[in-house]
Amino acid sequence: MVDYNRKSAIRYANTYCKRTCDCNQHYDGAPPDTTPGQTQLGGGEQEAGDCAHFLSHCLEAGGISNRNDSNSDGQCSKGKYIVTVQKLHKWLIEKKFANETNWSDLKAGDLIFFKSRSHVMIHIGQKKFSGHTNYSNGVTIDPNDVECLHIIGEPLVFYFYASWSPTSKRQIPELNTLQNSLGEYISIKYIDLQEQPQLKEQYSLKVIPTILILKNGRILHQFEGFTNANIIEKSLNPLI
Repeated sequence: MVDYNRKSAIRYANTYCKRTCDCNQHYDGAPPDTTPGQTQLGGGEQEAGDCAHFLSHCLEAGGISNRNDSNSDGQCSKGKYIVTVQKLHKWLIEKKFANETNWSDLKAGDLIFFKSRSHVMIHIGQKKFSGHTNYSNGVTIDPNDVECLHIIGEPLVFYFYASWSPTSKRQIPELNTLQNSLGEYISIKYIDLQEQPQLKEQYSLKVIPTILILKNGRILHQFEGFTNANIIEKSLNPLI
């Protein structure tokens, strides 16, 4: 399973999009043209494709590459990439890099595919999107007009607690702080050990509460007892 870095994908999108260009400009993987009045991205090669090609480069920056894949159908200076919206959608599903999700469950770094037209964009946070043009300047997206794809592999925070535990209750505000700061990149699951006592043995838990951080099914960090949100966030940042 690929270790998808959402922040790297978003950083690429924010670096190579231009707020002043329209969505018909083309993208070829080269650095943005900074010539005054120039709105093209890269060299503007007509055969390079636009939104799907741009998203292929964003995904590659995050660790998911279709460069020179058998499905690649567009050429740029970096190689061959998938530049067709439908092909990109199919490729992500078939390779099990993504699955369908709801608008309300979108994470930063996930993709939206439009139903009414052939267009794809990446969620760059705070319900803002980029598809080689930054759409944060007043463009409204109808949630009913898009199919949302969740890129698999965000960090999971498992919080094992018990309602009788004062420390468990004391930990809740710290998790709320974590949700406010990183909620668009992670998923936090609250697990009551009184309702699921078998998990205590399954995860070899010795202390209540316990926090586990997992990614791609692997336990990477474990915190026992009360843990400050800043400590948890420092462990999560390299994983997103």
